[in-house]
Amino acid sequence: MTRKDWQHLCSSLLELPLQLYDEIWDEGQCGSEPFRVCVHESRDGSEASRASWTGTTLELFPDRNWSWDGHEWLEFATRQLEQVAIIPGTRRLAVIAGDKAVPFAVALTMAVRRAELLLILPSSNQVQGVPPAVLEFVEASSARPLVLIAYERSQSGFNGPRNDGWLKMFGRSRLAGTSFFDYLPATPHTMTPYRDTRVLGALIADAASLRKNVWAVDIVRRSEGGPISAEVQDLAGDSYQGVAALWNRHVQRNLDTTVWVQNKVASKEWALAHGFPVAQLRRVVSSPEDIVASDFSPRAVLKPVSGSSSIGVQILELRDGVLTRGSANETTDIETVRSEATAALARLVPESAQQGMLIEDVVTDEAGEAPSVDYKFFFSGDEMFLAMTVQRGAEGISCYWTDSGGHVMHPNPVWTNTYYRRARQLARPSGWDSLVDLAGAIYQATELGLARVDLYLGPKGPVFGEVTNSPGNFIYGNSDKLAVKTSRAIARQTFIPHDEEQC
Repeated sequence: MTRKDWQHLCSSLLELPLQLYDEIWDEGQCGSEPFRVCVHESRDGSEASRASWTGTTLELFPDRNWSWDGHEWLEFATRQLEQVAIIPGTRRLAVIAGDKAVPFAVALTMAVRRAELLLILPSSNQVQGVPPAVLEFVEASSARPLVLIAYERSQSGFNGPRNDGWLKMFGRSRLAGTSFFDYLPATPHTMTPYRDTRVLGALIADAASLRKNVWAVDIVRRSEGGPISAEVQDLAGDSYQGVAALWNRHVQRNLDTTVWVQNKVASKEWALAHGFPVAQLRRVVSSPEDIVASDFSPRAVLKPVSGSSSIGVQILELRDGVLTRGSANETTDIETVRSEATAALARLVPESAQQGMLIEDVVTDEAGEAPSVDYKFFFSGDEMFLAMTVQRGAEGISCYWTDSGGHVMHPNPVWTNTYYRRARQLARPSGWDSLVDLAGAIYQATELGLARVDLYLGPKGPVFGEVTNSPGNFIYGNSDKLAVKTSRAIARQTFIPHDEEQC
């Protein structure tokens, strides 16, 4: 099917009452539970399509010979929906599928604009394949479903869920902001999730709540400092993503007390004022052209004054007139360093780029080498909810997620993107308790309700790196990276201050 054929099919095959759908989405109202459409892979040797219907569920078995994005499948599914008086009509749909049936479910969801939920249930014993054309298929549609991918707990690995092909695909699509993952309940079931009405009901209820939350978070992000209602704040505060949006709003409205968070030089001054150990600052340059080779004698770190995601961060060393970078001792020159710094600043927002670059001492380990491991501690309310250990080396970046005790979390609540391509479990350092104690003390001193504290472990103990009030890449458009239950657990323990004029 060509893109033109697909667009024509979407516009002409299913003429649906979009007004109701838009009201449901735009007003955050979810109403009664949607009608369930379960799409199955035929397993009994039968090639023919078939369907069965109960009062609340339509089960569809596509013909194995059909193309998942073809007219035969969509016309068959539409005809079955019409027979149970769903099309035309006003009842909303939840489309459910697992394994090889998922592409068929995706196609149906993208065609039926009232299909407000796509629920994917990957199998633990089957490596899931995602047809390459699915992403283009999703982008060509105007449908706006919420996508929830529910894994068995045994599918948790160090990088998050295994069989993560669909999670990656939706995370790259226009639906990234409305795509989520979670794990099925730990209690063993005698029936598959398809047949367990309690499990399906709980997942559909989760999706309805997430839908309201997404709507409210979007309002918070678009409020541009204006007032928001207590109802919107309560709905937004039902997830980590909403908590992060509300706290960022609060911070932006109170910059006089938190401006140091956005500036690494001011952060050092703040840490020193509170008695926390920091790496020695050498100097700040307003322009990369002001960087000179002697800045890195014998060794120093170059980084933007205001930035994130390690953009522009380099360890450089000058010995015997030769400038090298990183643990691999790659030879470079000062013009290349300046050019790379200019390019790094260009990747930042203008406000951050204008702050320039800083040069500071390298925190070394007991052997006098730059430590290959750093630690990131995530706090919300009065508790640490995640810790992340990151190891950088010539082979890439490795990381793993733990609780406050340094124990790997199963099921892993975070889907780590492919940037951390060699994630594995690292040995817990002997100084772990001192790291946790310092991170907790720094967090309490910030008086923030949500923060990440970054530390290094030097020969004399932990050293302050930075604090961020937008911790983790599982916020904003990356809501798919944090498990739903973990997201809500964080939100429940976080106090969100109300601005006086907003309610």
